Amino acid sequence: MNGNQWSSPKLTALQHERPSRKMSVIRLMWPEIKAARTRGHTLKVIHSYIVEGGISISYALFKLYVSRLRREEARPGSRVAKTAAAHNPLANYIDRCIENRPGFFVTPDPKDLEKLI
Repeated sequence: MNGNQWSSPKLTALQHERPSRKMSVIRLMWPEIKAARTRGHTLKVIHSYIVEGGISISYALFKLYVSRLRREEARPGSRVAKTAAAHNPLANYIDRCIENRPGFFVTPDPKDLEKLI
């Protein structure tokens, strides 16, 4: 059986419609919001662009949703963390560079500390 035999045209159309919940809309925009923040744009500016784009959301609610998404992303295995990694093909590379960056690292070993004194 082909998977397309069971699909519904209405269900397929939902892929192109905006979700009814504001949190779902912000979640869909999260990769772009993060990219704008990385480039140095403030949440206030990002919020104004979202409102200009036709999404009616207060700044306070927008900040709350952004805060929730940040916390979700910080949790390992969360939905946001997975989608963020899926949208950024270099995410694994960046993580490894930060963890394994070159430089001088000291491991606090009691034997080494005695040598320093």
